[in-house]
Amino acid sequence: MAYRFSYFILAAVFGGVCSQISWADERPTPKSLWQTALPPPATADQPATMRKPWVLRDREIALDLPLLQVLKDAGARPHPRITIELFDGANYELDITSTVSRSNDSAVIRGTFKPPSKGDFTFVASGNLLVGTMQLGDRLYKTEHIANGRLRLLEIDPDKLPPD
Repeated sequence: MAYRFSYFILAAVFGGVCSQISWADERPTPKSLWQTALPPPATADQPATMRKPWVLRDREIALDLPLLQVLKDAGARPHPRITIELFDGANYELDITSTVSRSNDSAVIRGTFKPPSKGDFTFVASGNLLVGTMQLGDRLYKTEHIANGRLRLLEIDPDKLPPD
């Protein structure tokens, strides 16, 4: 009888260890750094903005502010899985290689896109803003501050971009 109980305990412990190993293999769901934002309604005294000739596409975005705070923290390792959606509904996962945090609530974040995507990015985060450049294959994207904490994602035609 004692042997049966020992086998039962051994099986329970072994089952617990195996289930822990299989749970550890699961990767957490990625979080999106931004979502498409609805632009505020236009007012009669607000001038229409002219589209620059080097901008192929653009849209307003809203940041996930808690995720931005984690991203700005150079000591936050490992980072959660973070994705961005550029255009056409495709999500690209970030592989953060460097975060340099400053004492003034700003940080420079650099990295690459995880395979199968090929490219890199550089972001400058300050407060609740994130501006930067992303090169994905032969496509160039930028985020820019519009006004009052609002951001815009741009796809840029590098051949039409004026020199700095």
